[in-house]
Amino acid sequence: MKRVFAGLRRKAADALSGRMGPRAQQLAWSAARLHPVLRAAREAKRGHIRSALAMLEHAGPRFPEAVRLRERLTDMAAFGEACDRDVPPCAPLPAALRPFNHKVLFALHSCGAFDPSGYASRSMALITALRARDIEPVITTRPGYPWDLPHHRDTPKRLDVEYRGLQFQLDPQPQATIRDPESRYIEAYAGRLQALATAHDASVIHAASNYLNGAAAAMAGRTLGIASIYEVRGLWHLTRAFSEPGYDRTEHYRYCERREVAACAAVDHVITLSDGLRRWLVERGIAASKISIVGNATHMPSGSSQDRERAALAVRERHGIPASAKVIGYLGAIVEYEGLDALIRAHARTPSAHRPFLLIVGSGKQEAALRRLVAQLGTGQRVVFGGHVSPDEVPAHYAAMDAVMLPRRDDILTRLVPAIKPFEVLAHGQPLFVSAALAQALGATLPSGYRVLDVDSLDRLDQVFDGLPAGDGMFEVPSWDERADSMMALYRRITGSGDAAC
Repeated sequence: MKRVFAGLRRKAADALSGRMGPRAQQLAWSAARLHPVLRAAREAKRGHIRSALAMLEHAGPRFPEAVRLRERLTDMAAFGEACDRDVPPCAPLPAALRPFNHKVLFALHSCGAFDPSGYASRSMALITALRARDIEPVITTRPGYPWDLPHHRDTPKRLDVEYRGLQFQLDPQPQATIRDPESRYIEAYAGRLQALATAHDASVIHAASNYLNGAAAAMAGRTLGIASIYEVRGLWHLTRAFSEPGYDRTEHYRYCERREVAACAAVDHVITLSDGLRRWLVERGIAASKISIVGNATHMPSGSSQDRERAALAVRERHGIPASAKVIGYLGAIVEYEGLDALIRAHARTPSAHRPFLLIVGSGKQEAALRRLVAQLGTGQRVVFGGHVSPDEVPAHYAAMDAVMLPRRDDILTRLVPAIKPFEVLAHGQPLFVSAALAQALGATLPSGYRVLDVDSLDRLDQVFDGLPAGDGMFEVPSWDERADSMMALYRRITGSGDAAC
């Protein structure tokens, strides 16, 4: 009987998490209203901490999920109360930090071996460039990853994984998981970082988003007397708020923001990707002198123009696009804030005789909605969804595009967090159009080489080809070697001075 109930609980969890598809998830959450514990879980999922705790007040120990949820929410509420009392977010810095010895422990949220993304691409490129500068990297992902994600739950357990020449340490049996109270998870994560840093003689712990990694790095660094760095690559509560109206007014939104700021306060130094992110942190009390900007970059593509032309023709042939047709393209995650619906509508406004092909390459949660939109507009003959492609296939797809558009929506998220894609597009020599929000986020990290365009104001999409330069448009962009040089200088400065303040 226990096995039966365990199986039912597992299926319910799969449905609620979305592992069984969006329709099953919707039905599961609708049914959740019938059970008091699941009602509390639904309330917590919406970002309401105290009301969910009130619902769980009388839940007994026979519901282990309720006990765990109550512990998580109680921990969040206690953290918020500590912030309200202005409890110092970090202990005093040690008198001196250990000298830099070229050994760096990287603490990452995810790995491209399991979840390819811009985050994973930056990690790979930066660490690879640092290794070429005699850095000895030790790389770990958060405890429990990737098995703590529903779509990776059945992945065989292992202690490490090799991905594109780098070795990633994994923790398949963590002392705490992301379902536990976050204070407990951070403490267990810090213990793991301490053990890895000690075993590999690391003099720097370099963590990247989100705050769980940053807070754990700060705690481990304090204990060992070595430098801790938190690289703020994005603000995930802002990402969530974009697609969930009202979330920005919840307790959980405020909790995540306070956790991010506390992690920045606790480490020895903070890195951001843009001046906008830097200003956001300064406005919330982080000293400007404690924050450095190390922007995105790219690798210059190899191969001759003839090779690129052959690759482009092969991509076009695969997708049924004539060699002579004009193609406007997008390559990246297909998510709501990228503004691809506006691009598709501008494409539909273009007279059919002048309508270019639209090649959308990538995958994401908005793909199904975009396909439905194309069907409604009746433009499917000239809109191609290319699907997910491997990193090795990216250059050929860019070569198949006559122009690339990144029409990100205007939001605090898109004005603060720059994409890595503009660097890649310009390195591949394609004309690039970006929204004003993306241009603002890029700022001084990529100040030119593209045109700013409001897709919503376009009468017809083929207008973007007017006045485009002919021939090879290769544009010099920052390289990962340059960014690695900046990072090396930062490692030396932080470990040499030891005077950064909370």
